[in-house]
Amino acid sequence: MVSRSKNHILIINIIVLVSTVGILIQSGYTEYIPKLISIQMRYPDPVIPQPKRYLKQDSQQVPGDIQTKVINSDELISNDELRVIKNGKEPMTTIQNNMKLTTLKPSSTNGSLETKAETIPFKEIPTQLPPSTMIRNNEITQARKVDSDKYIVFLCGEGKLCGGLGDRLKGIQSTFLLALVLKRKFRIISTVPCDLYNQLGENNEPWHRPITPGLKNKTIRMIDKYKACGDLIFQKTNVTMMNIDAKFPEPVIKIRTNQGWTHRFHEEPYKTILTNLGLDMSNFTAKYIFSKIYNHLFKPQRDVLTLLDRFLNRARPKLGIKLVCAQIRIGYNPSIPRESSRKRRNHDKWLPVLWDFLSLYNDSSKYTIFITTDSQEIRDHSKKLFPDTIIDTDGEITHVDRFDNKDDACKGMEKTILDFTILANCDITVVSRSNFGKLSSQLQSPASKLYTFEEGVIHEGPECSPVGKAFNRTTKLFTDDCSQINCPPSRSTKCAE
Repeated sequence: MVSRSKNHILIINIIVLVSTVGILIQSGYTEYIPKLISIQMRYPDPVIPQPKRYLKQDSQQVPGDIQTKVINSDELISNDELRVIKNGKEPMTTIQNNMKLTTLKPSSTNGSLETKAETIPFKEIPTQLPPSTMIRNNEITQARKVDSDKYIVFLCGEGKLCGGLGDRLKGIQSTFLLALVLKRKFRIISTVPCDLYNQLGENNEPWHRPITPGLKNKTIRMIDKYKACGDLIFQKTNVTMMNIDAKFPEPVIKIRTNQGWTHRFHEEPYKTILTNLGLDMSNFTAKYIFSKIYNHLFKPQRDVLTLLDRFLNRARPKLGIKLVCAQIRIGYNPSIPRESSRKRRNHDKWLPVLWDFLSLYNDSSKYTIFITTDSQEIRDHSKKLFPDTIIDTDGEITHVDRFDNKDDACKGMEKTILDFTILANCDITVVSRSNFGKLSSQLQSPASKLYTFEEGVIHEGPECSPVGKAFNRTTKLFTDDCSQINCPPSRSTKCAE
């Protein structure tokens, strides 16, 4: 009898336990579902899909009403969107920046994007580009319109020199501005030593998409020759601005250049065109507009972002540590034996002032030092001077336009772009006279502090700046006024943007 009662009690306890567990499981499950959905929306698949090259010969696989939109569009189509299009459904687009994720759905009335899903606060994930290199409300993106089947192409291919990364980016800026005012499609063919797309992907411009085959093309070469900056395109005839379309009737204009043309777009009719596109020409300078164009065109590919994330985690291991960077261009030296010019950008006798300046930050509890240079000798010497404070990126020093081994140069290209992106994220930077250092500093946050190292003088601000103080080696302070010492003079060439 007692045994039967114990069995009944045991059965009742088991039933209660099972019921309780069931309730807990149900409660936990119902709570888990919205959390899972929230996490999935907040942290999308970190694998960045490669843009689909959608060509006209694929048109039979696409429903007719969507096919027209796809073929006539010059916008990016991801692999995920392509799968949805092939199934005959409306694609969903996710716009991501450093502040939020918003899911957008094409409007059924006019094809524009309208917000359909809730805006969710976005927490930066490791492979997200740091905020200092990102721009909100990019007016270049807002002004960009394409109403032509013609192309402007920046060209850097085999057989001809086109300069280092800084020179190429300056040429890309100039040719993109030409495409902007002409409302043409824009493409970049940069395959020396390897495809630029390996490190920098498309952002808001499909610059890597194939050009329509069979079109007539013309190639224009404008390397250096700064005194005739852009004259092949912008020169006037009988004091009248020649129509570019009439001068170059070919549908595809390929331009190989390292010149800066921003000042030419202050001439008519380009100034009026840009004003009508919504750009403020009073602030339309090469320095101001570069960051807008760079962020409109490019975003680092996943491999570069991963390396950048690892570097910044080492550089700022705890809150409050500042990243101090120096870009030291030497010019002709054993690390760049094929340098075309035998001139030295910075002589050995000038370098002690730079080491004195950097020694102010030789405190690993407050600072991390990073130095990028074209000289292995400088690289090694800096590590001996600041062994506890300095960190470096892997890879050999390579000039991307002058190399002996293509495979080594391609690896060097990744280091070059990584170093360029790191410079854009420094808190304190000193750059020497070069497009590489100057352009990277133009991507920095306004809160960053910039110094320039020129001809043995370190002064506040960008190169050729007539204002600011110069560094005094005796006092270790910026006390000298540039008007009272021999600060390097401004360059007078009209292409020195």
